[in-house]
Amino acid sequence: PNHIIRQGKVALKVTGSDQTPPEMKGLRVTGDNVIQARIIDGSEIRNVKAKLILKTKPDTYLEFELKDDGSSGDRAKSDNVFSFKVPEQRFGLYSIEVTATDSYGNSMMKPTSGIYVIH
Repeated sequence: PNHIIRQGKVALKVTGSDQTPPEMKGLRVTGDNVIQARIIDGSEIRNVKAKLILKTKPDTYLEFELKDDGSSGDRAKSDNVFSFKVPEQRFGLYSIEVTATDSYGNSMMKPTSGIYVIH
């Protein structure tokens, strides 16, 4: 009862430019050849690509664009999980590099540490 309580609204104007690249929070490849990358950013993510590099022949690779539109293996639209169902391939062990670009042109390229099976 001895405290003064005041209520009100605060309005803040945020200015500046976004210089932070997107950040990948996780990557997985499911048993049915769907690559799923969880990527976050403060702005819209415009482009996500996955480069699959064959472990036995590092100069041989596949490159696919991952989508977040509910198609091509993506389960839910606009959930920041970018996905692509890889067409049937010969069995192989791959490392994966993911690149992402946001709406301000900030880019991220992240090689993953795991080995992934694509068939």
